[in-house]
Amino acid sequence: MTNIHNFIGVGAAFNYDPKYASCTPICRPAFAHLSNRDLTLIIRQQPKRAKVSGIKDKVGEKPIDPPPIVQVKSKNATLENHLLQNPAFFVMATLIGATDVLEEPIPPHAVHGSLSSSLHKLKDIDNSDGGFFIFPEISIRVEGDYRLRFRLYEISSNQAILLKSVDSEIFRVYPAKYFPGMDESTFLSRSFSDQGARIRIRRISKISTKRLVRLDEC
Repeated sequence: MTNIHNFIGVGAAFNYDPKYASCTPICRPAFAHLSNRDLTLIIRQQPKRAKVSGIKDKVGEKPIDPPPIVQVKSKNATLENHLLQNPAFFVMATLIGATDVLEEPIPPHAVHGSLSSSLHKLKDIDNSDGGFFIFPEISIRVEGDYRLRFRLYEISSNQAILLKSVDSEIFRVYPAKYFPGMDESTFLSRSFSDQGARIRIRRISKISTKRLVRLDEC
């Protein structure tokens, strides 16, 4: 059996059972009505940093900041509507190296948390409807510089077909001693949280803000 995180090749497919995180590759093209040329996968919120997570840490306790958000779009209005109404689309995230060539492979235990996201139909910041995939609980257990690879799949008849992929910008995983801290939640995160998306929201306290103002006045 081939792990779903390692399966690549746009247009390929694998047998899919939601009860198991595994797949068996099969040779067949993508659906005729969906081509990777019809779709665009955009990272709307790039990962910037993370504090290294320990073995005993709970899922989501030290997540990547800010939470990565990926959007799927199509220039075809009919297909765009199909995307937003179809629950069969999902995105898988895979941890990869900062460069294309790794001296050593990333160990399987290096990443934990929820690495998949179903499609969320949400209002964008311009009030238009959009299809988004949100990853608020990915944690990394090994220090270093990494990227995330996001792969878009469509499920049909217990098969998942890879339609598109995109890589994030490089982000750093810091040891606890040198972690610069987490930023205040972005407007995009707050907007999606207000619409029901499960995103933990962080705000700078009034006390911290007053201290910053006093320091600026000195």
